[in-house]
Amino acid sequence: MLTIKSWWLAVLVVAVAGLAAACSRPGATPVGEQSDDPPLKIGVITAVGKVDDRSFNQLSWEGAQQGAAAIGGDVSYLESESEKDHEKHINTYVERDADVIVTVGFALGEATTAAAKNHPDMIFIGVDQDQTETLPNLAGLIVPSDHAGFLAGALAGLLTQSNTVAIVLGTDEIPPVVAFKEG
Repeated sequence: MLTIKSWWLAVLVVAVAGLAAACSRPGATPVGEQSDDPPLKIGVITAVGKVDDRSFNQLSWEGAQQGAAAIGGDVSYLESESEKDHEKHINTYVERDADVIVTVGFALGEATTAAAKNHPDMIFIGVDQDQTETLPNLAGLIVPSDHAGFLAGALAGLLTQSNTVAIVLGTDEIPPVVAFKEG
């Protein structure tokens, strides 16, 4: 049975490898064969917080690393200390000519969409972002948090000895937190 962590990693590996392969340079050599083409450059931009947060940032980073390894790409990350860093970090990867830019968290959704519109030659992956516009170079990855919340609640219900179950969550301003709670 897949854990939430392994599911996240699988989704990110497939997304990075699949999108990179689908949008690879014309005439690119298949994975595993020698090529004179430079490796794809992949940049990850964290939601506010560190890359080793044991949550979305870390799982996105690990998935991007595995995806890069699968396609022979180079991957790096930039950590956001505040929401002011999001657009700046996206522009940093644009200036570095990244082939794939992975942005983590719903708060980066608008900046990711804007950048994808302005840079149609780059691939953008928005983790935990329900993209409202369909763009050929942008994929929004949504994890069904309500499913995980339901399973956590069912397990808690089976384990309780007091017939009481409680949940401690973050703010209701974060859509996945609300979905987990409702599940």
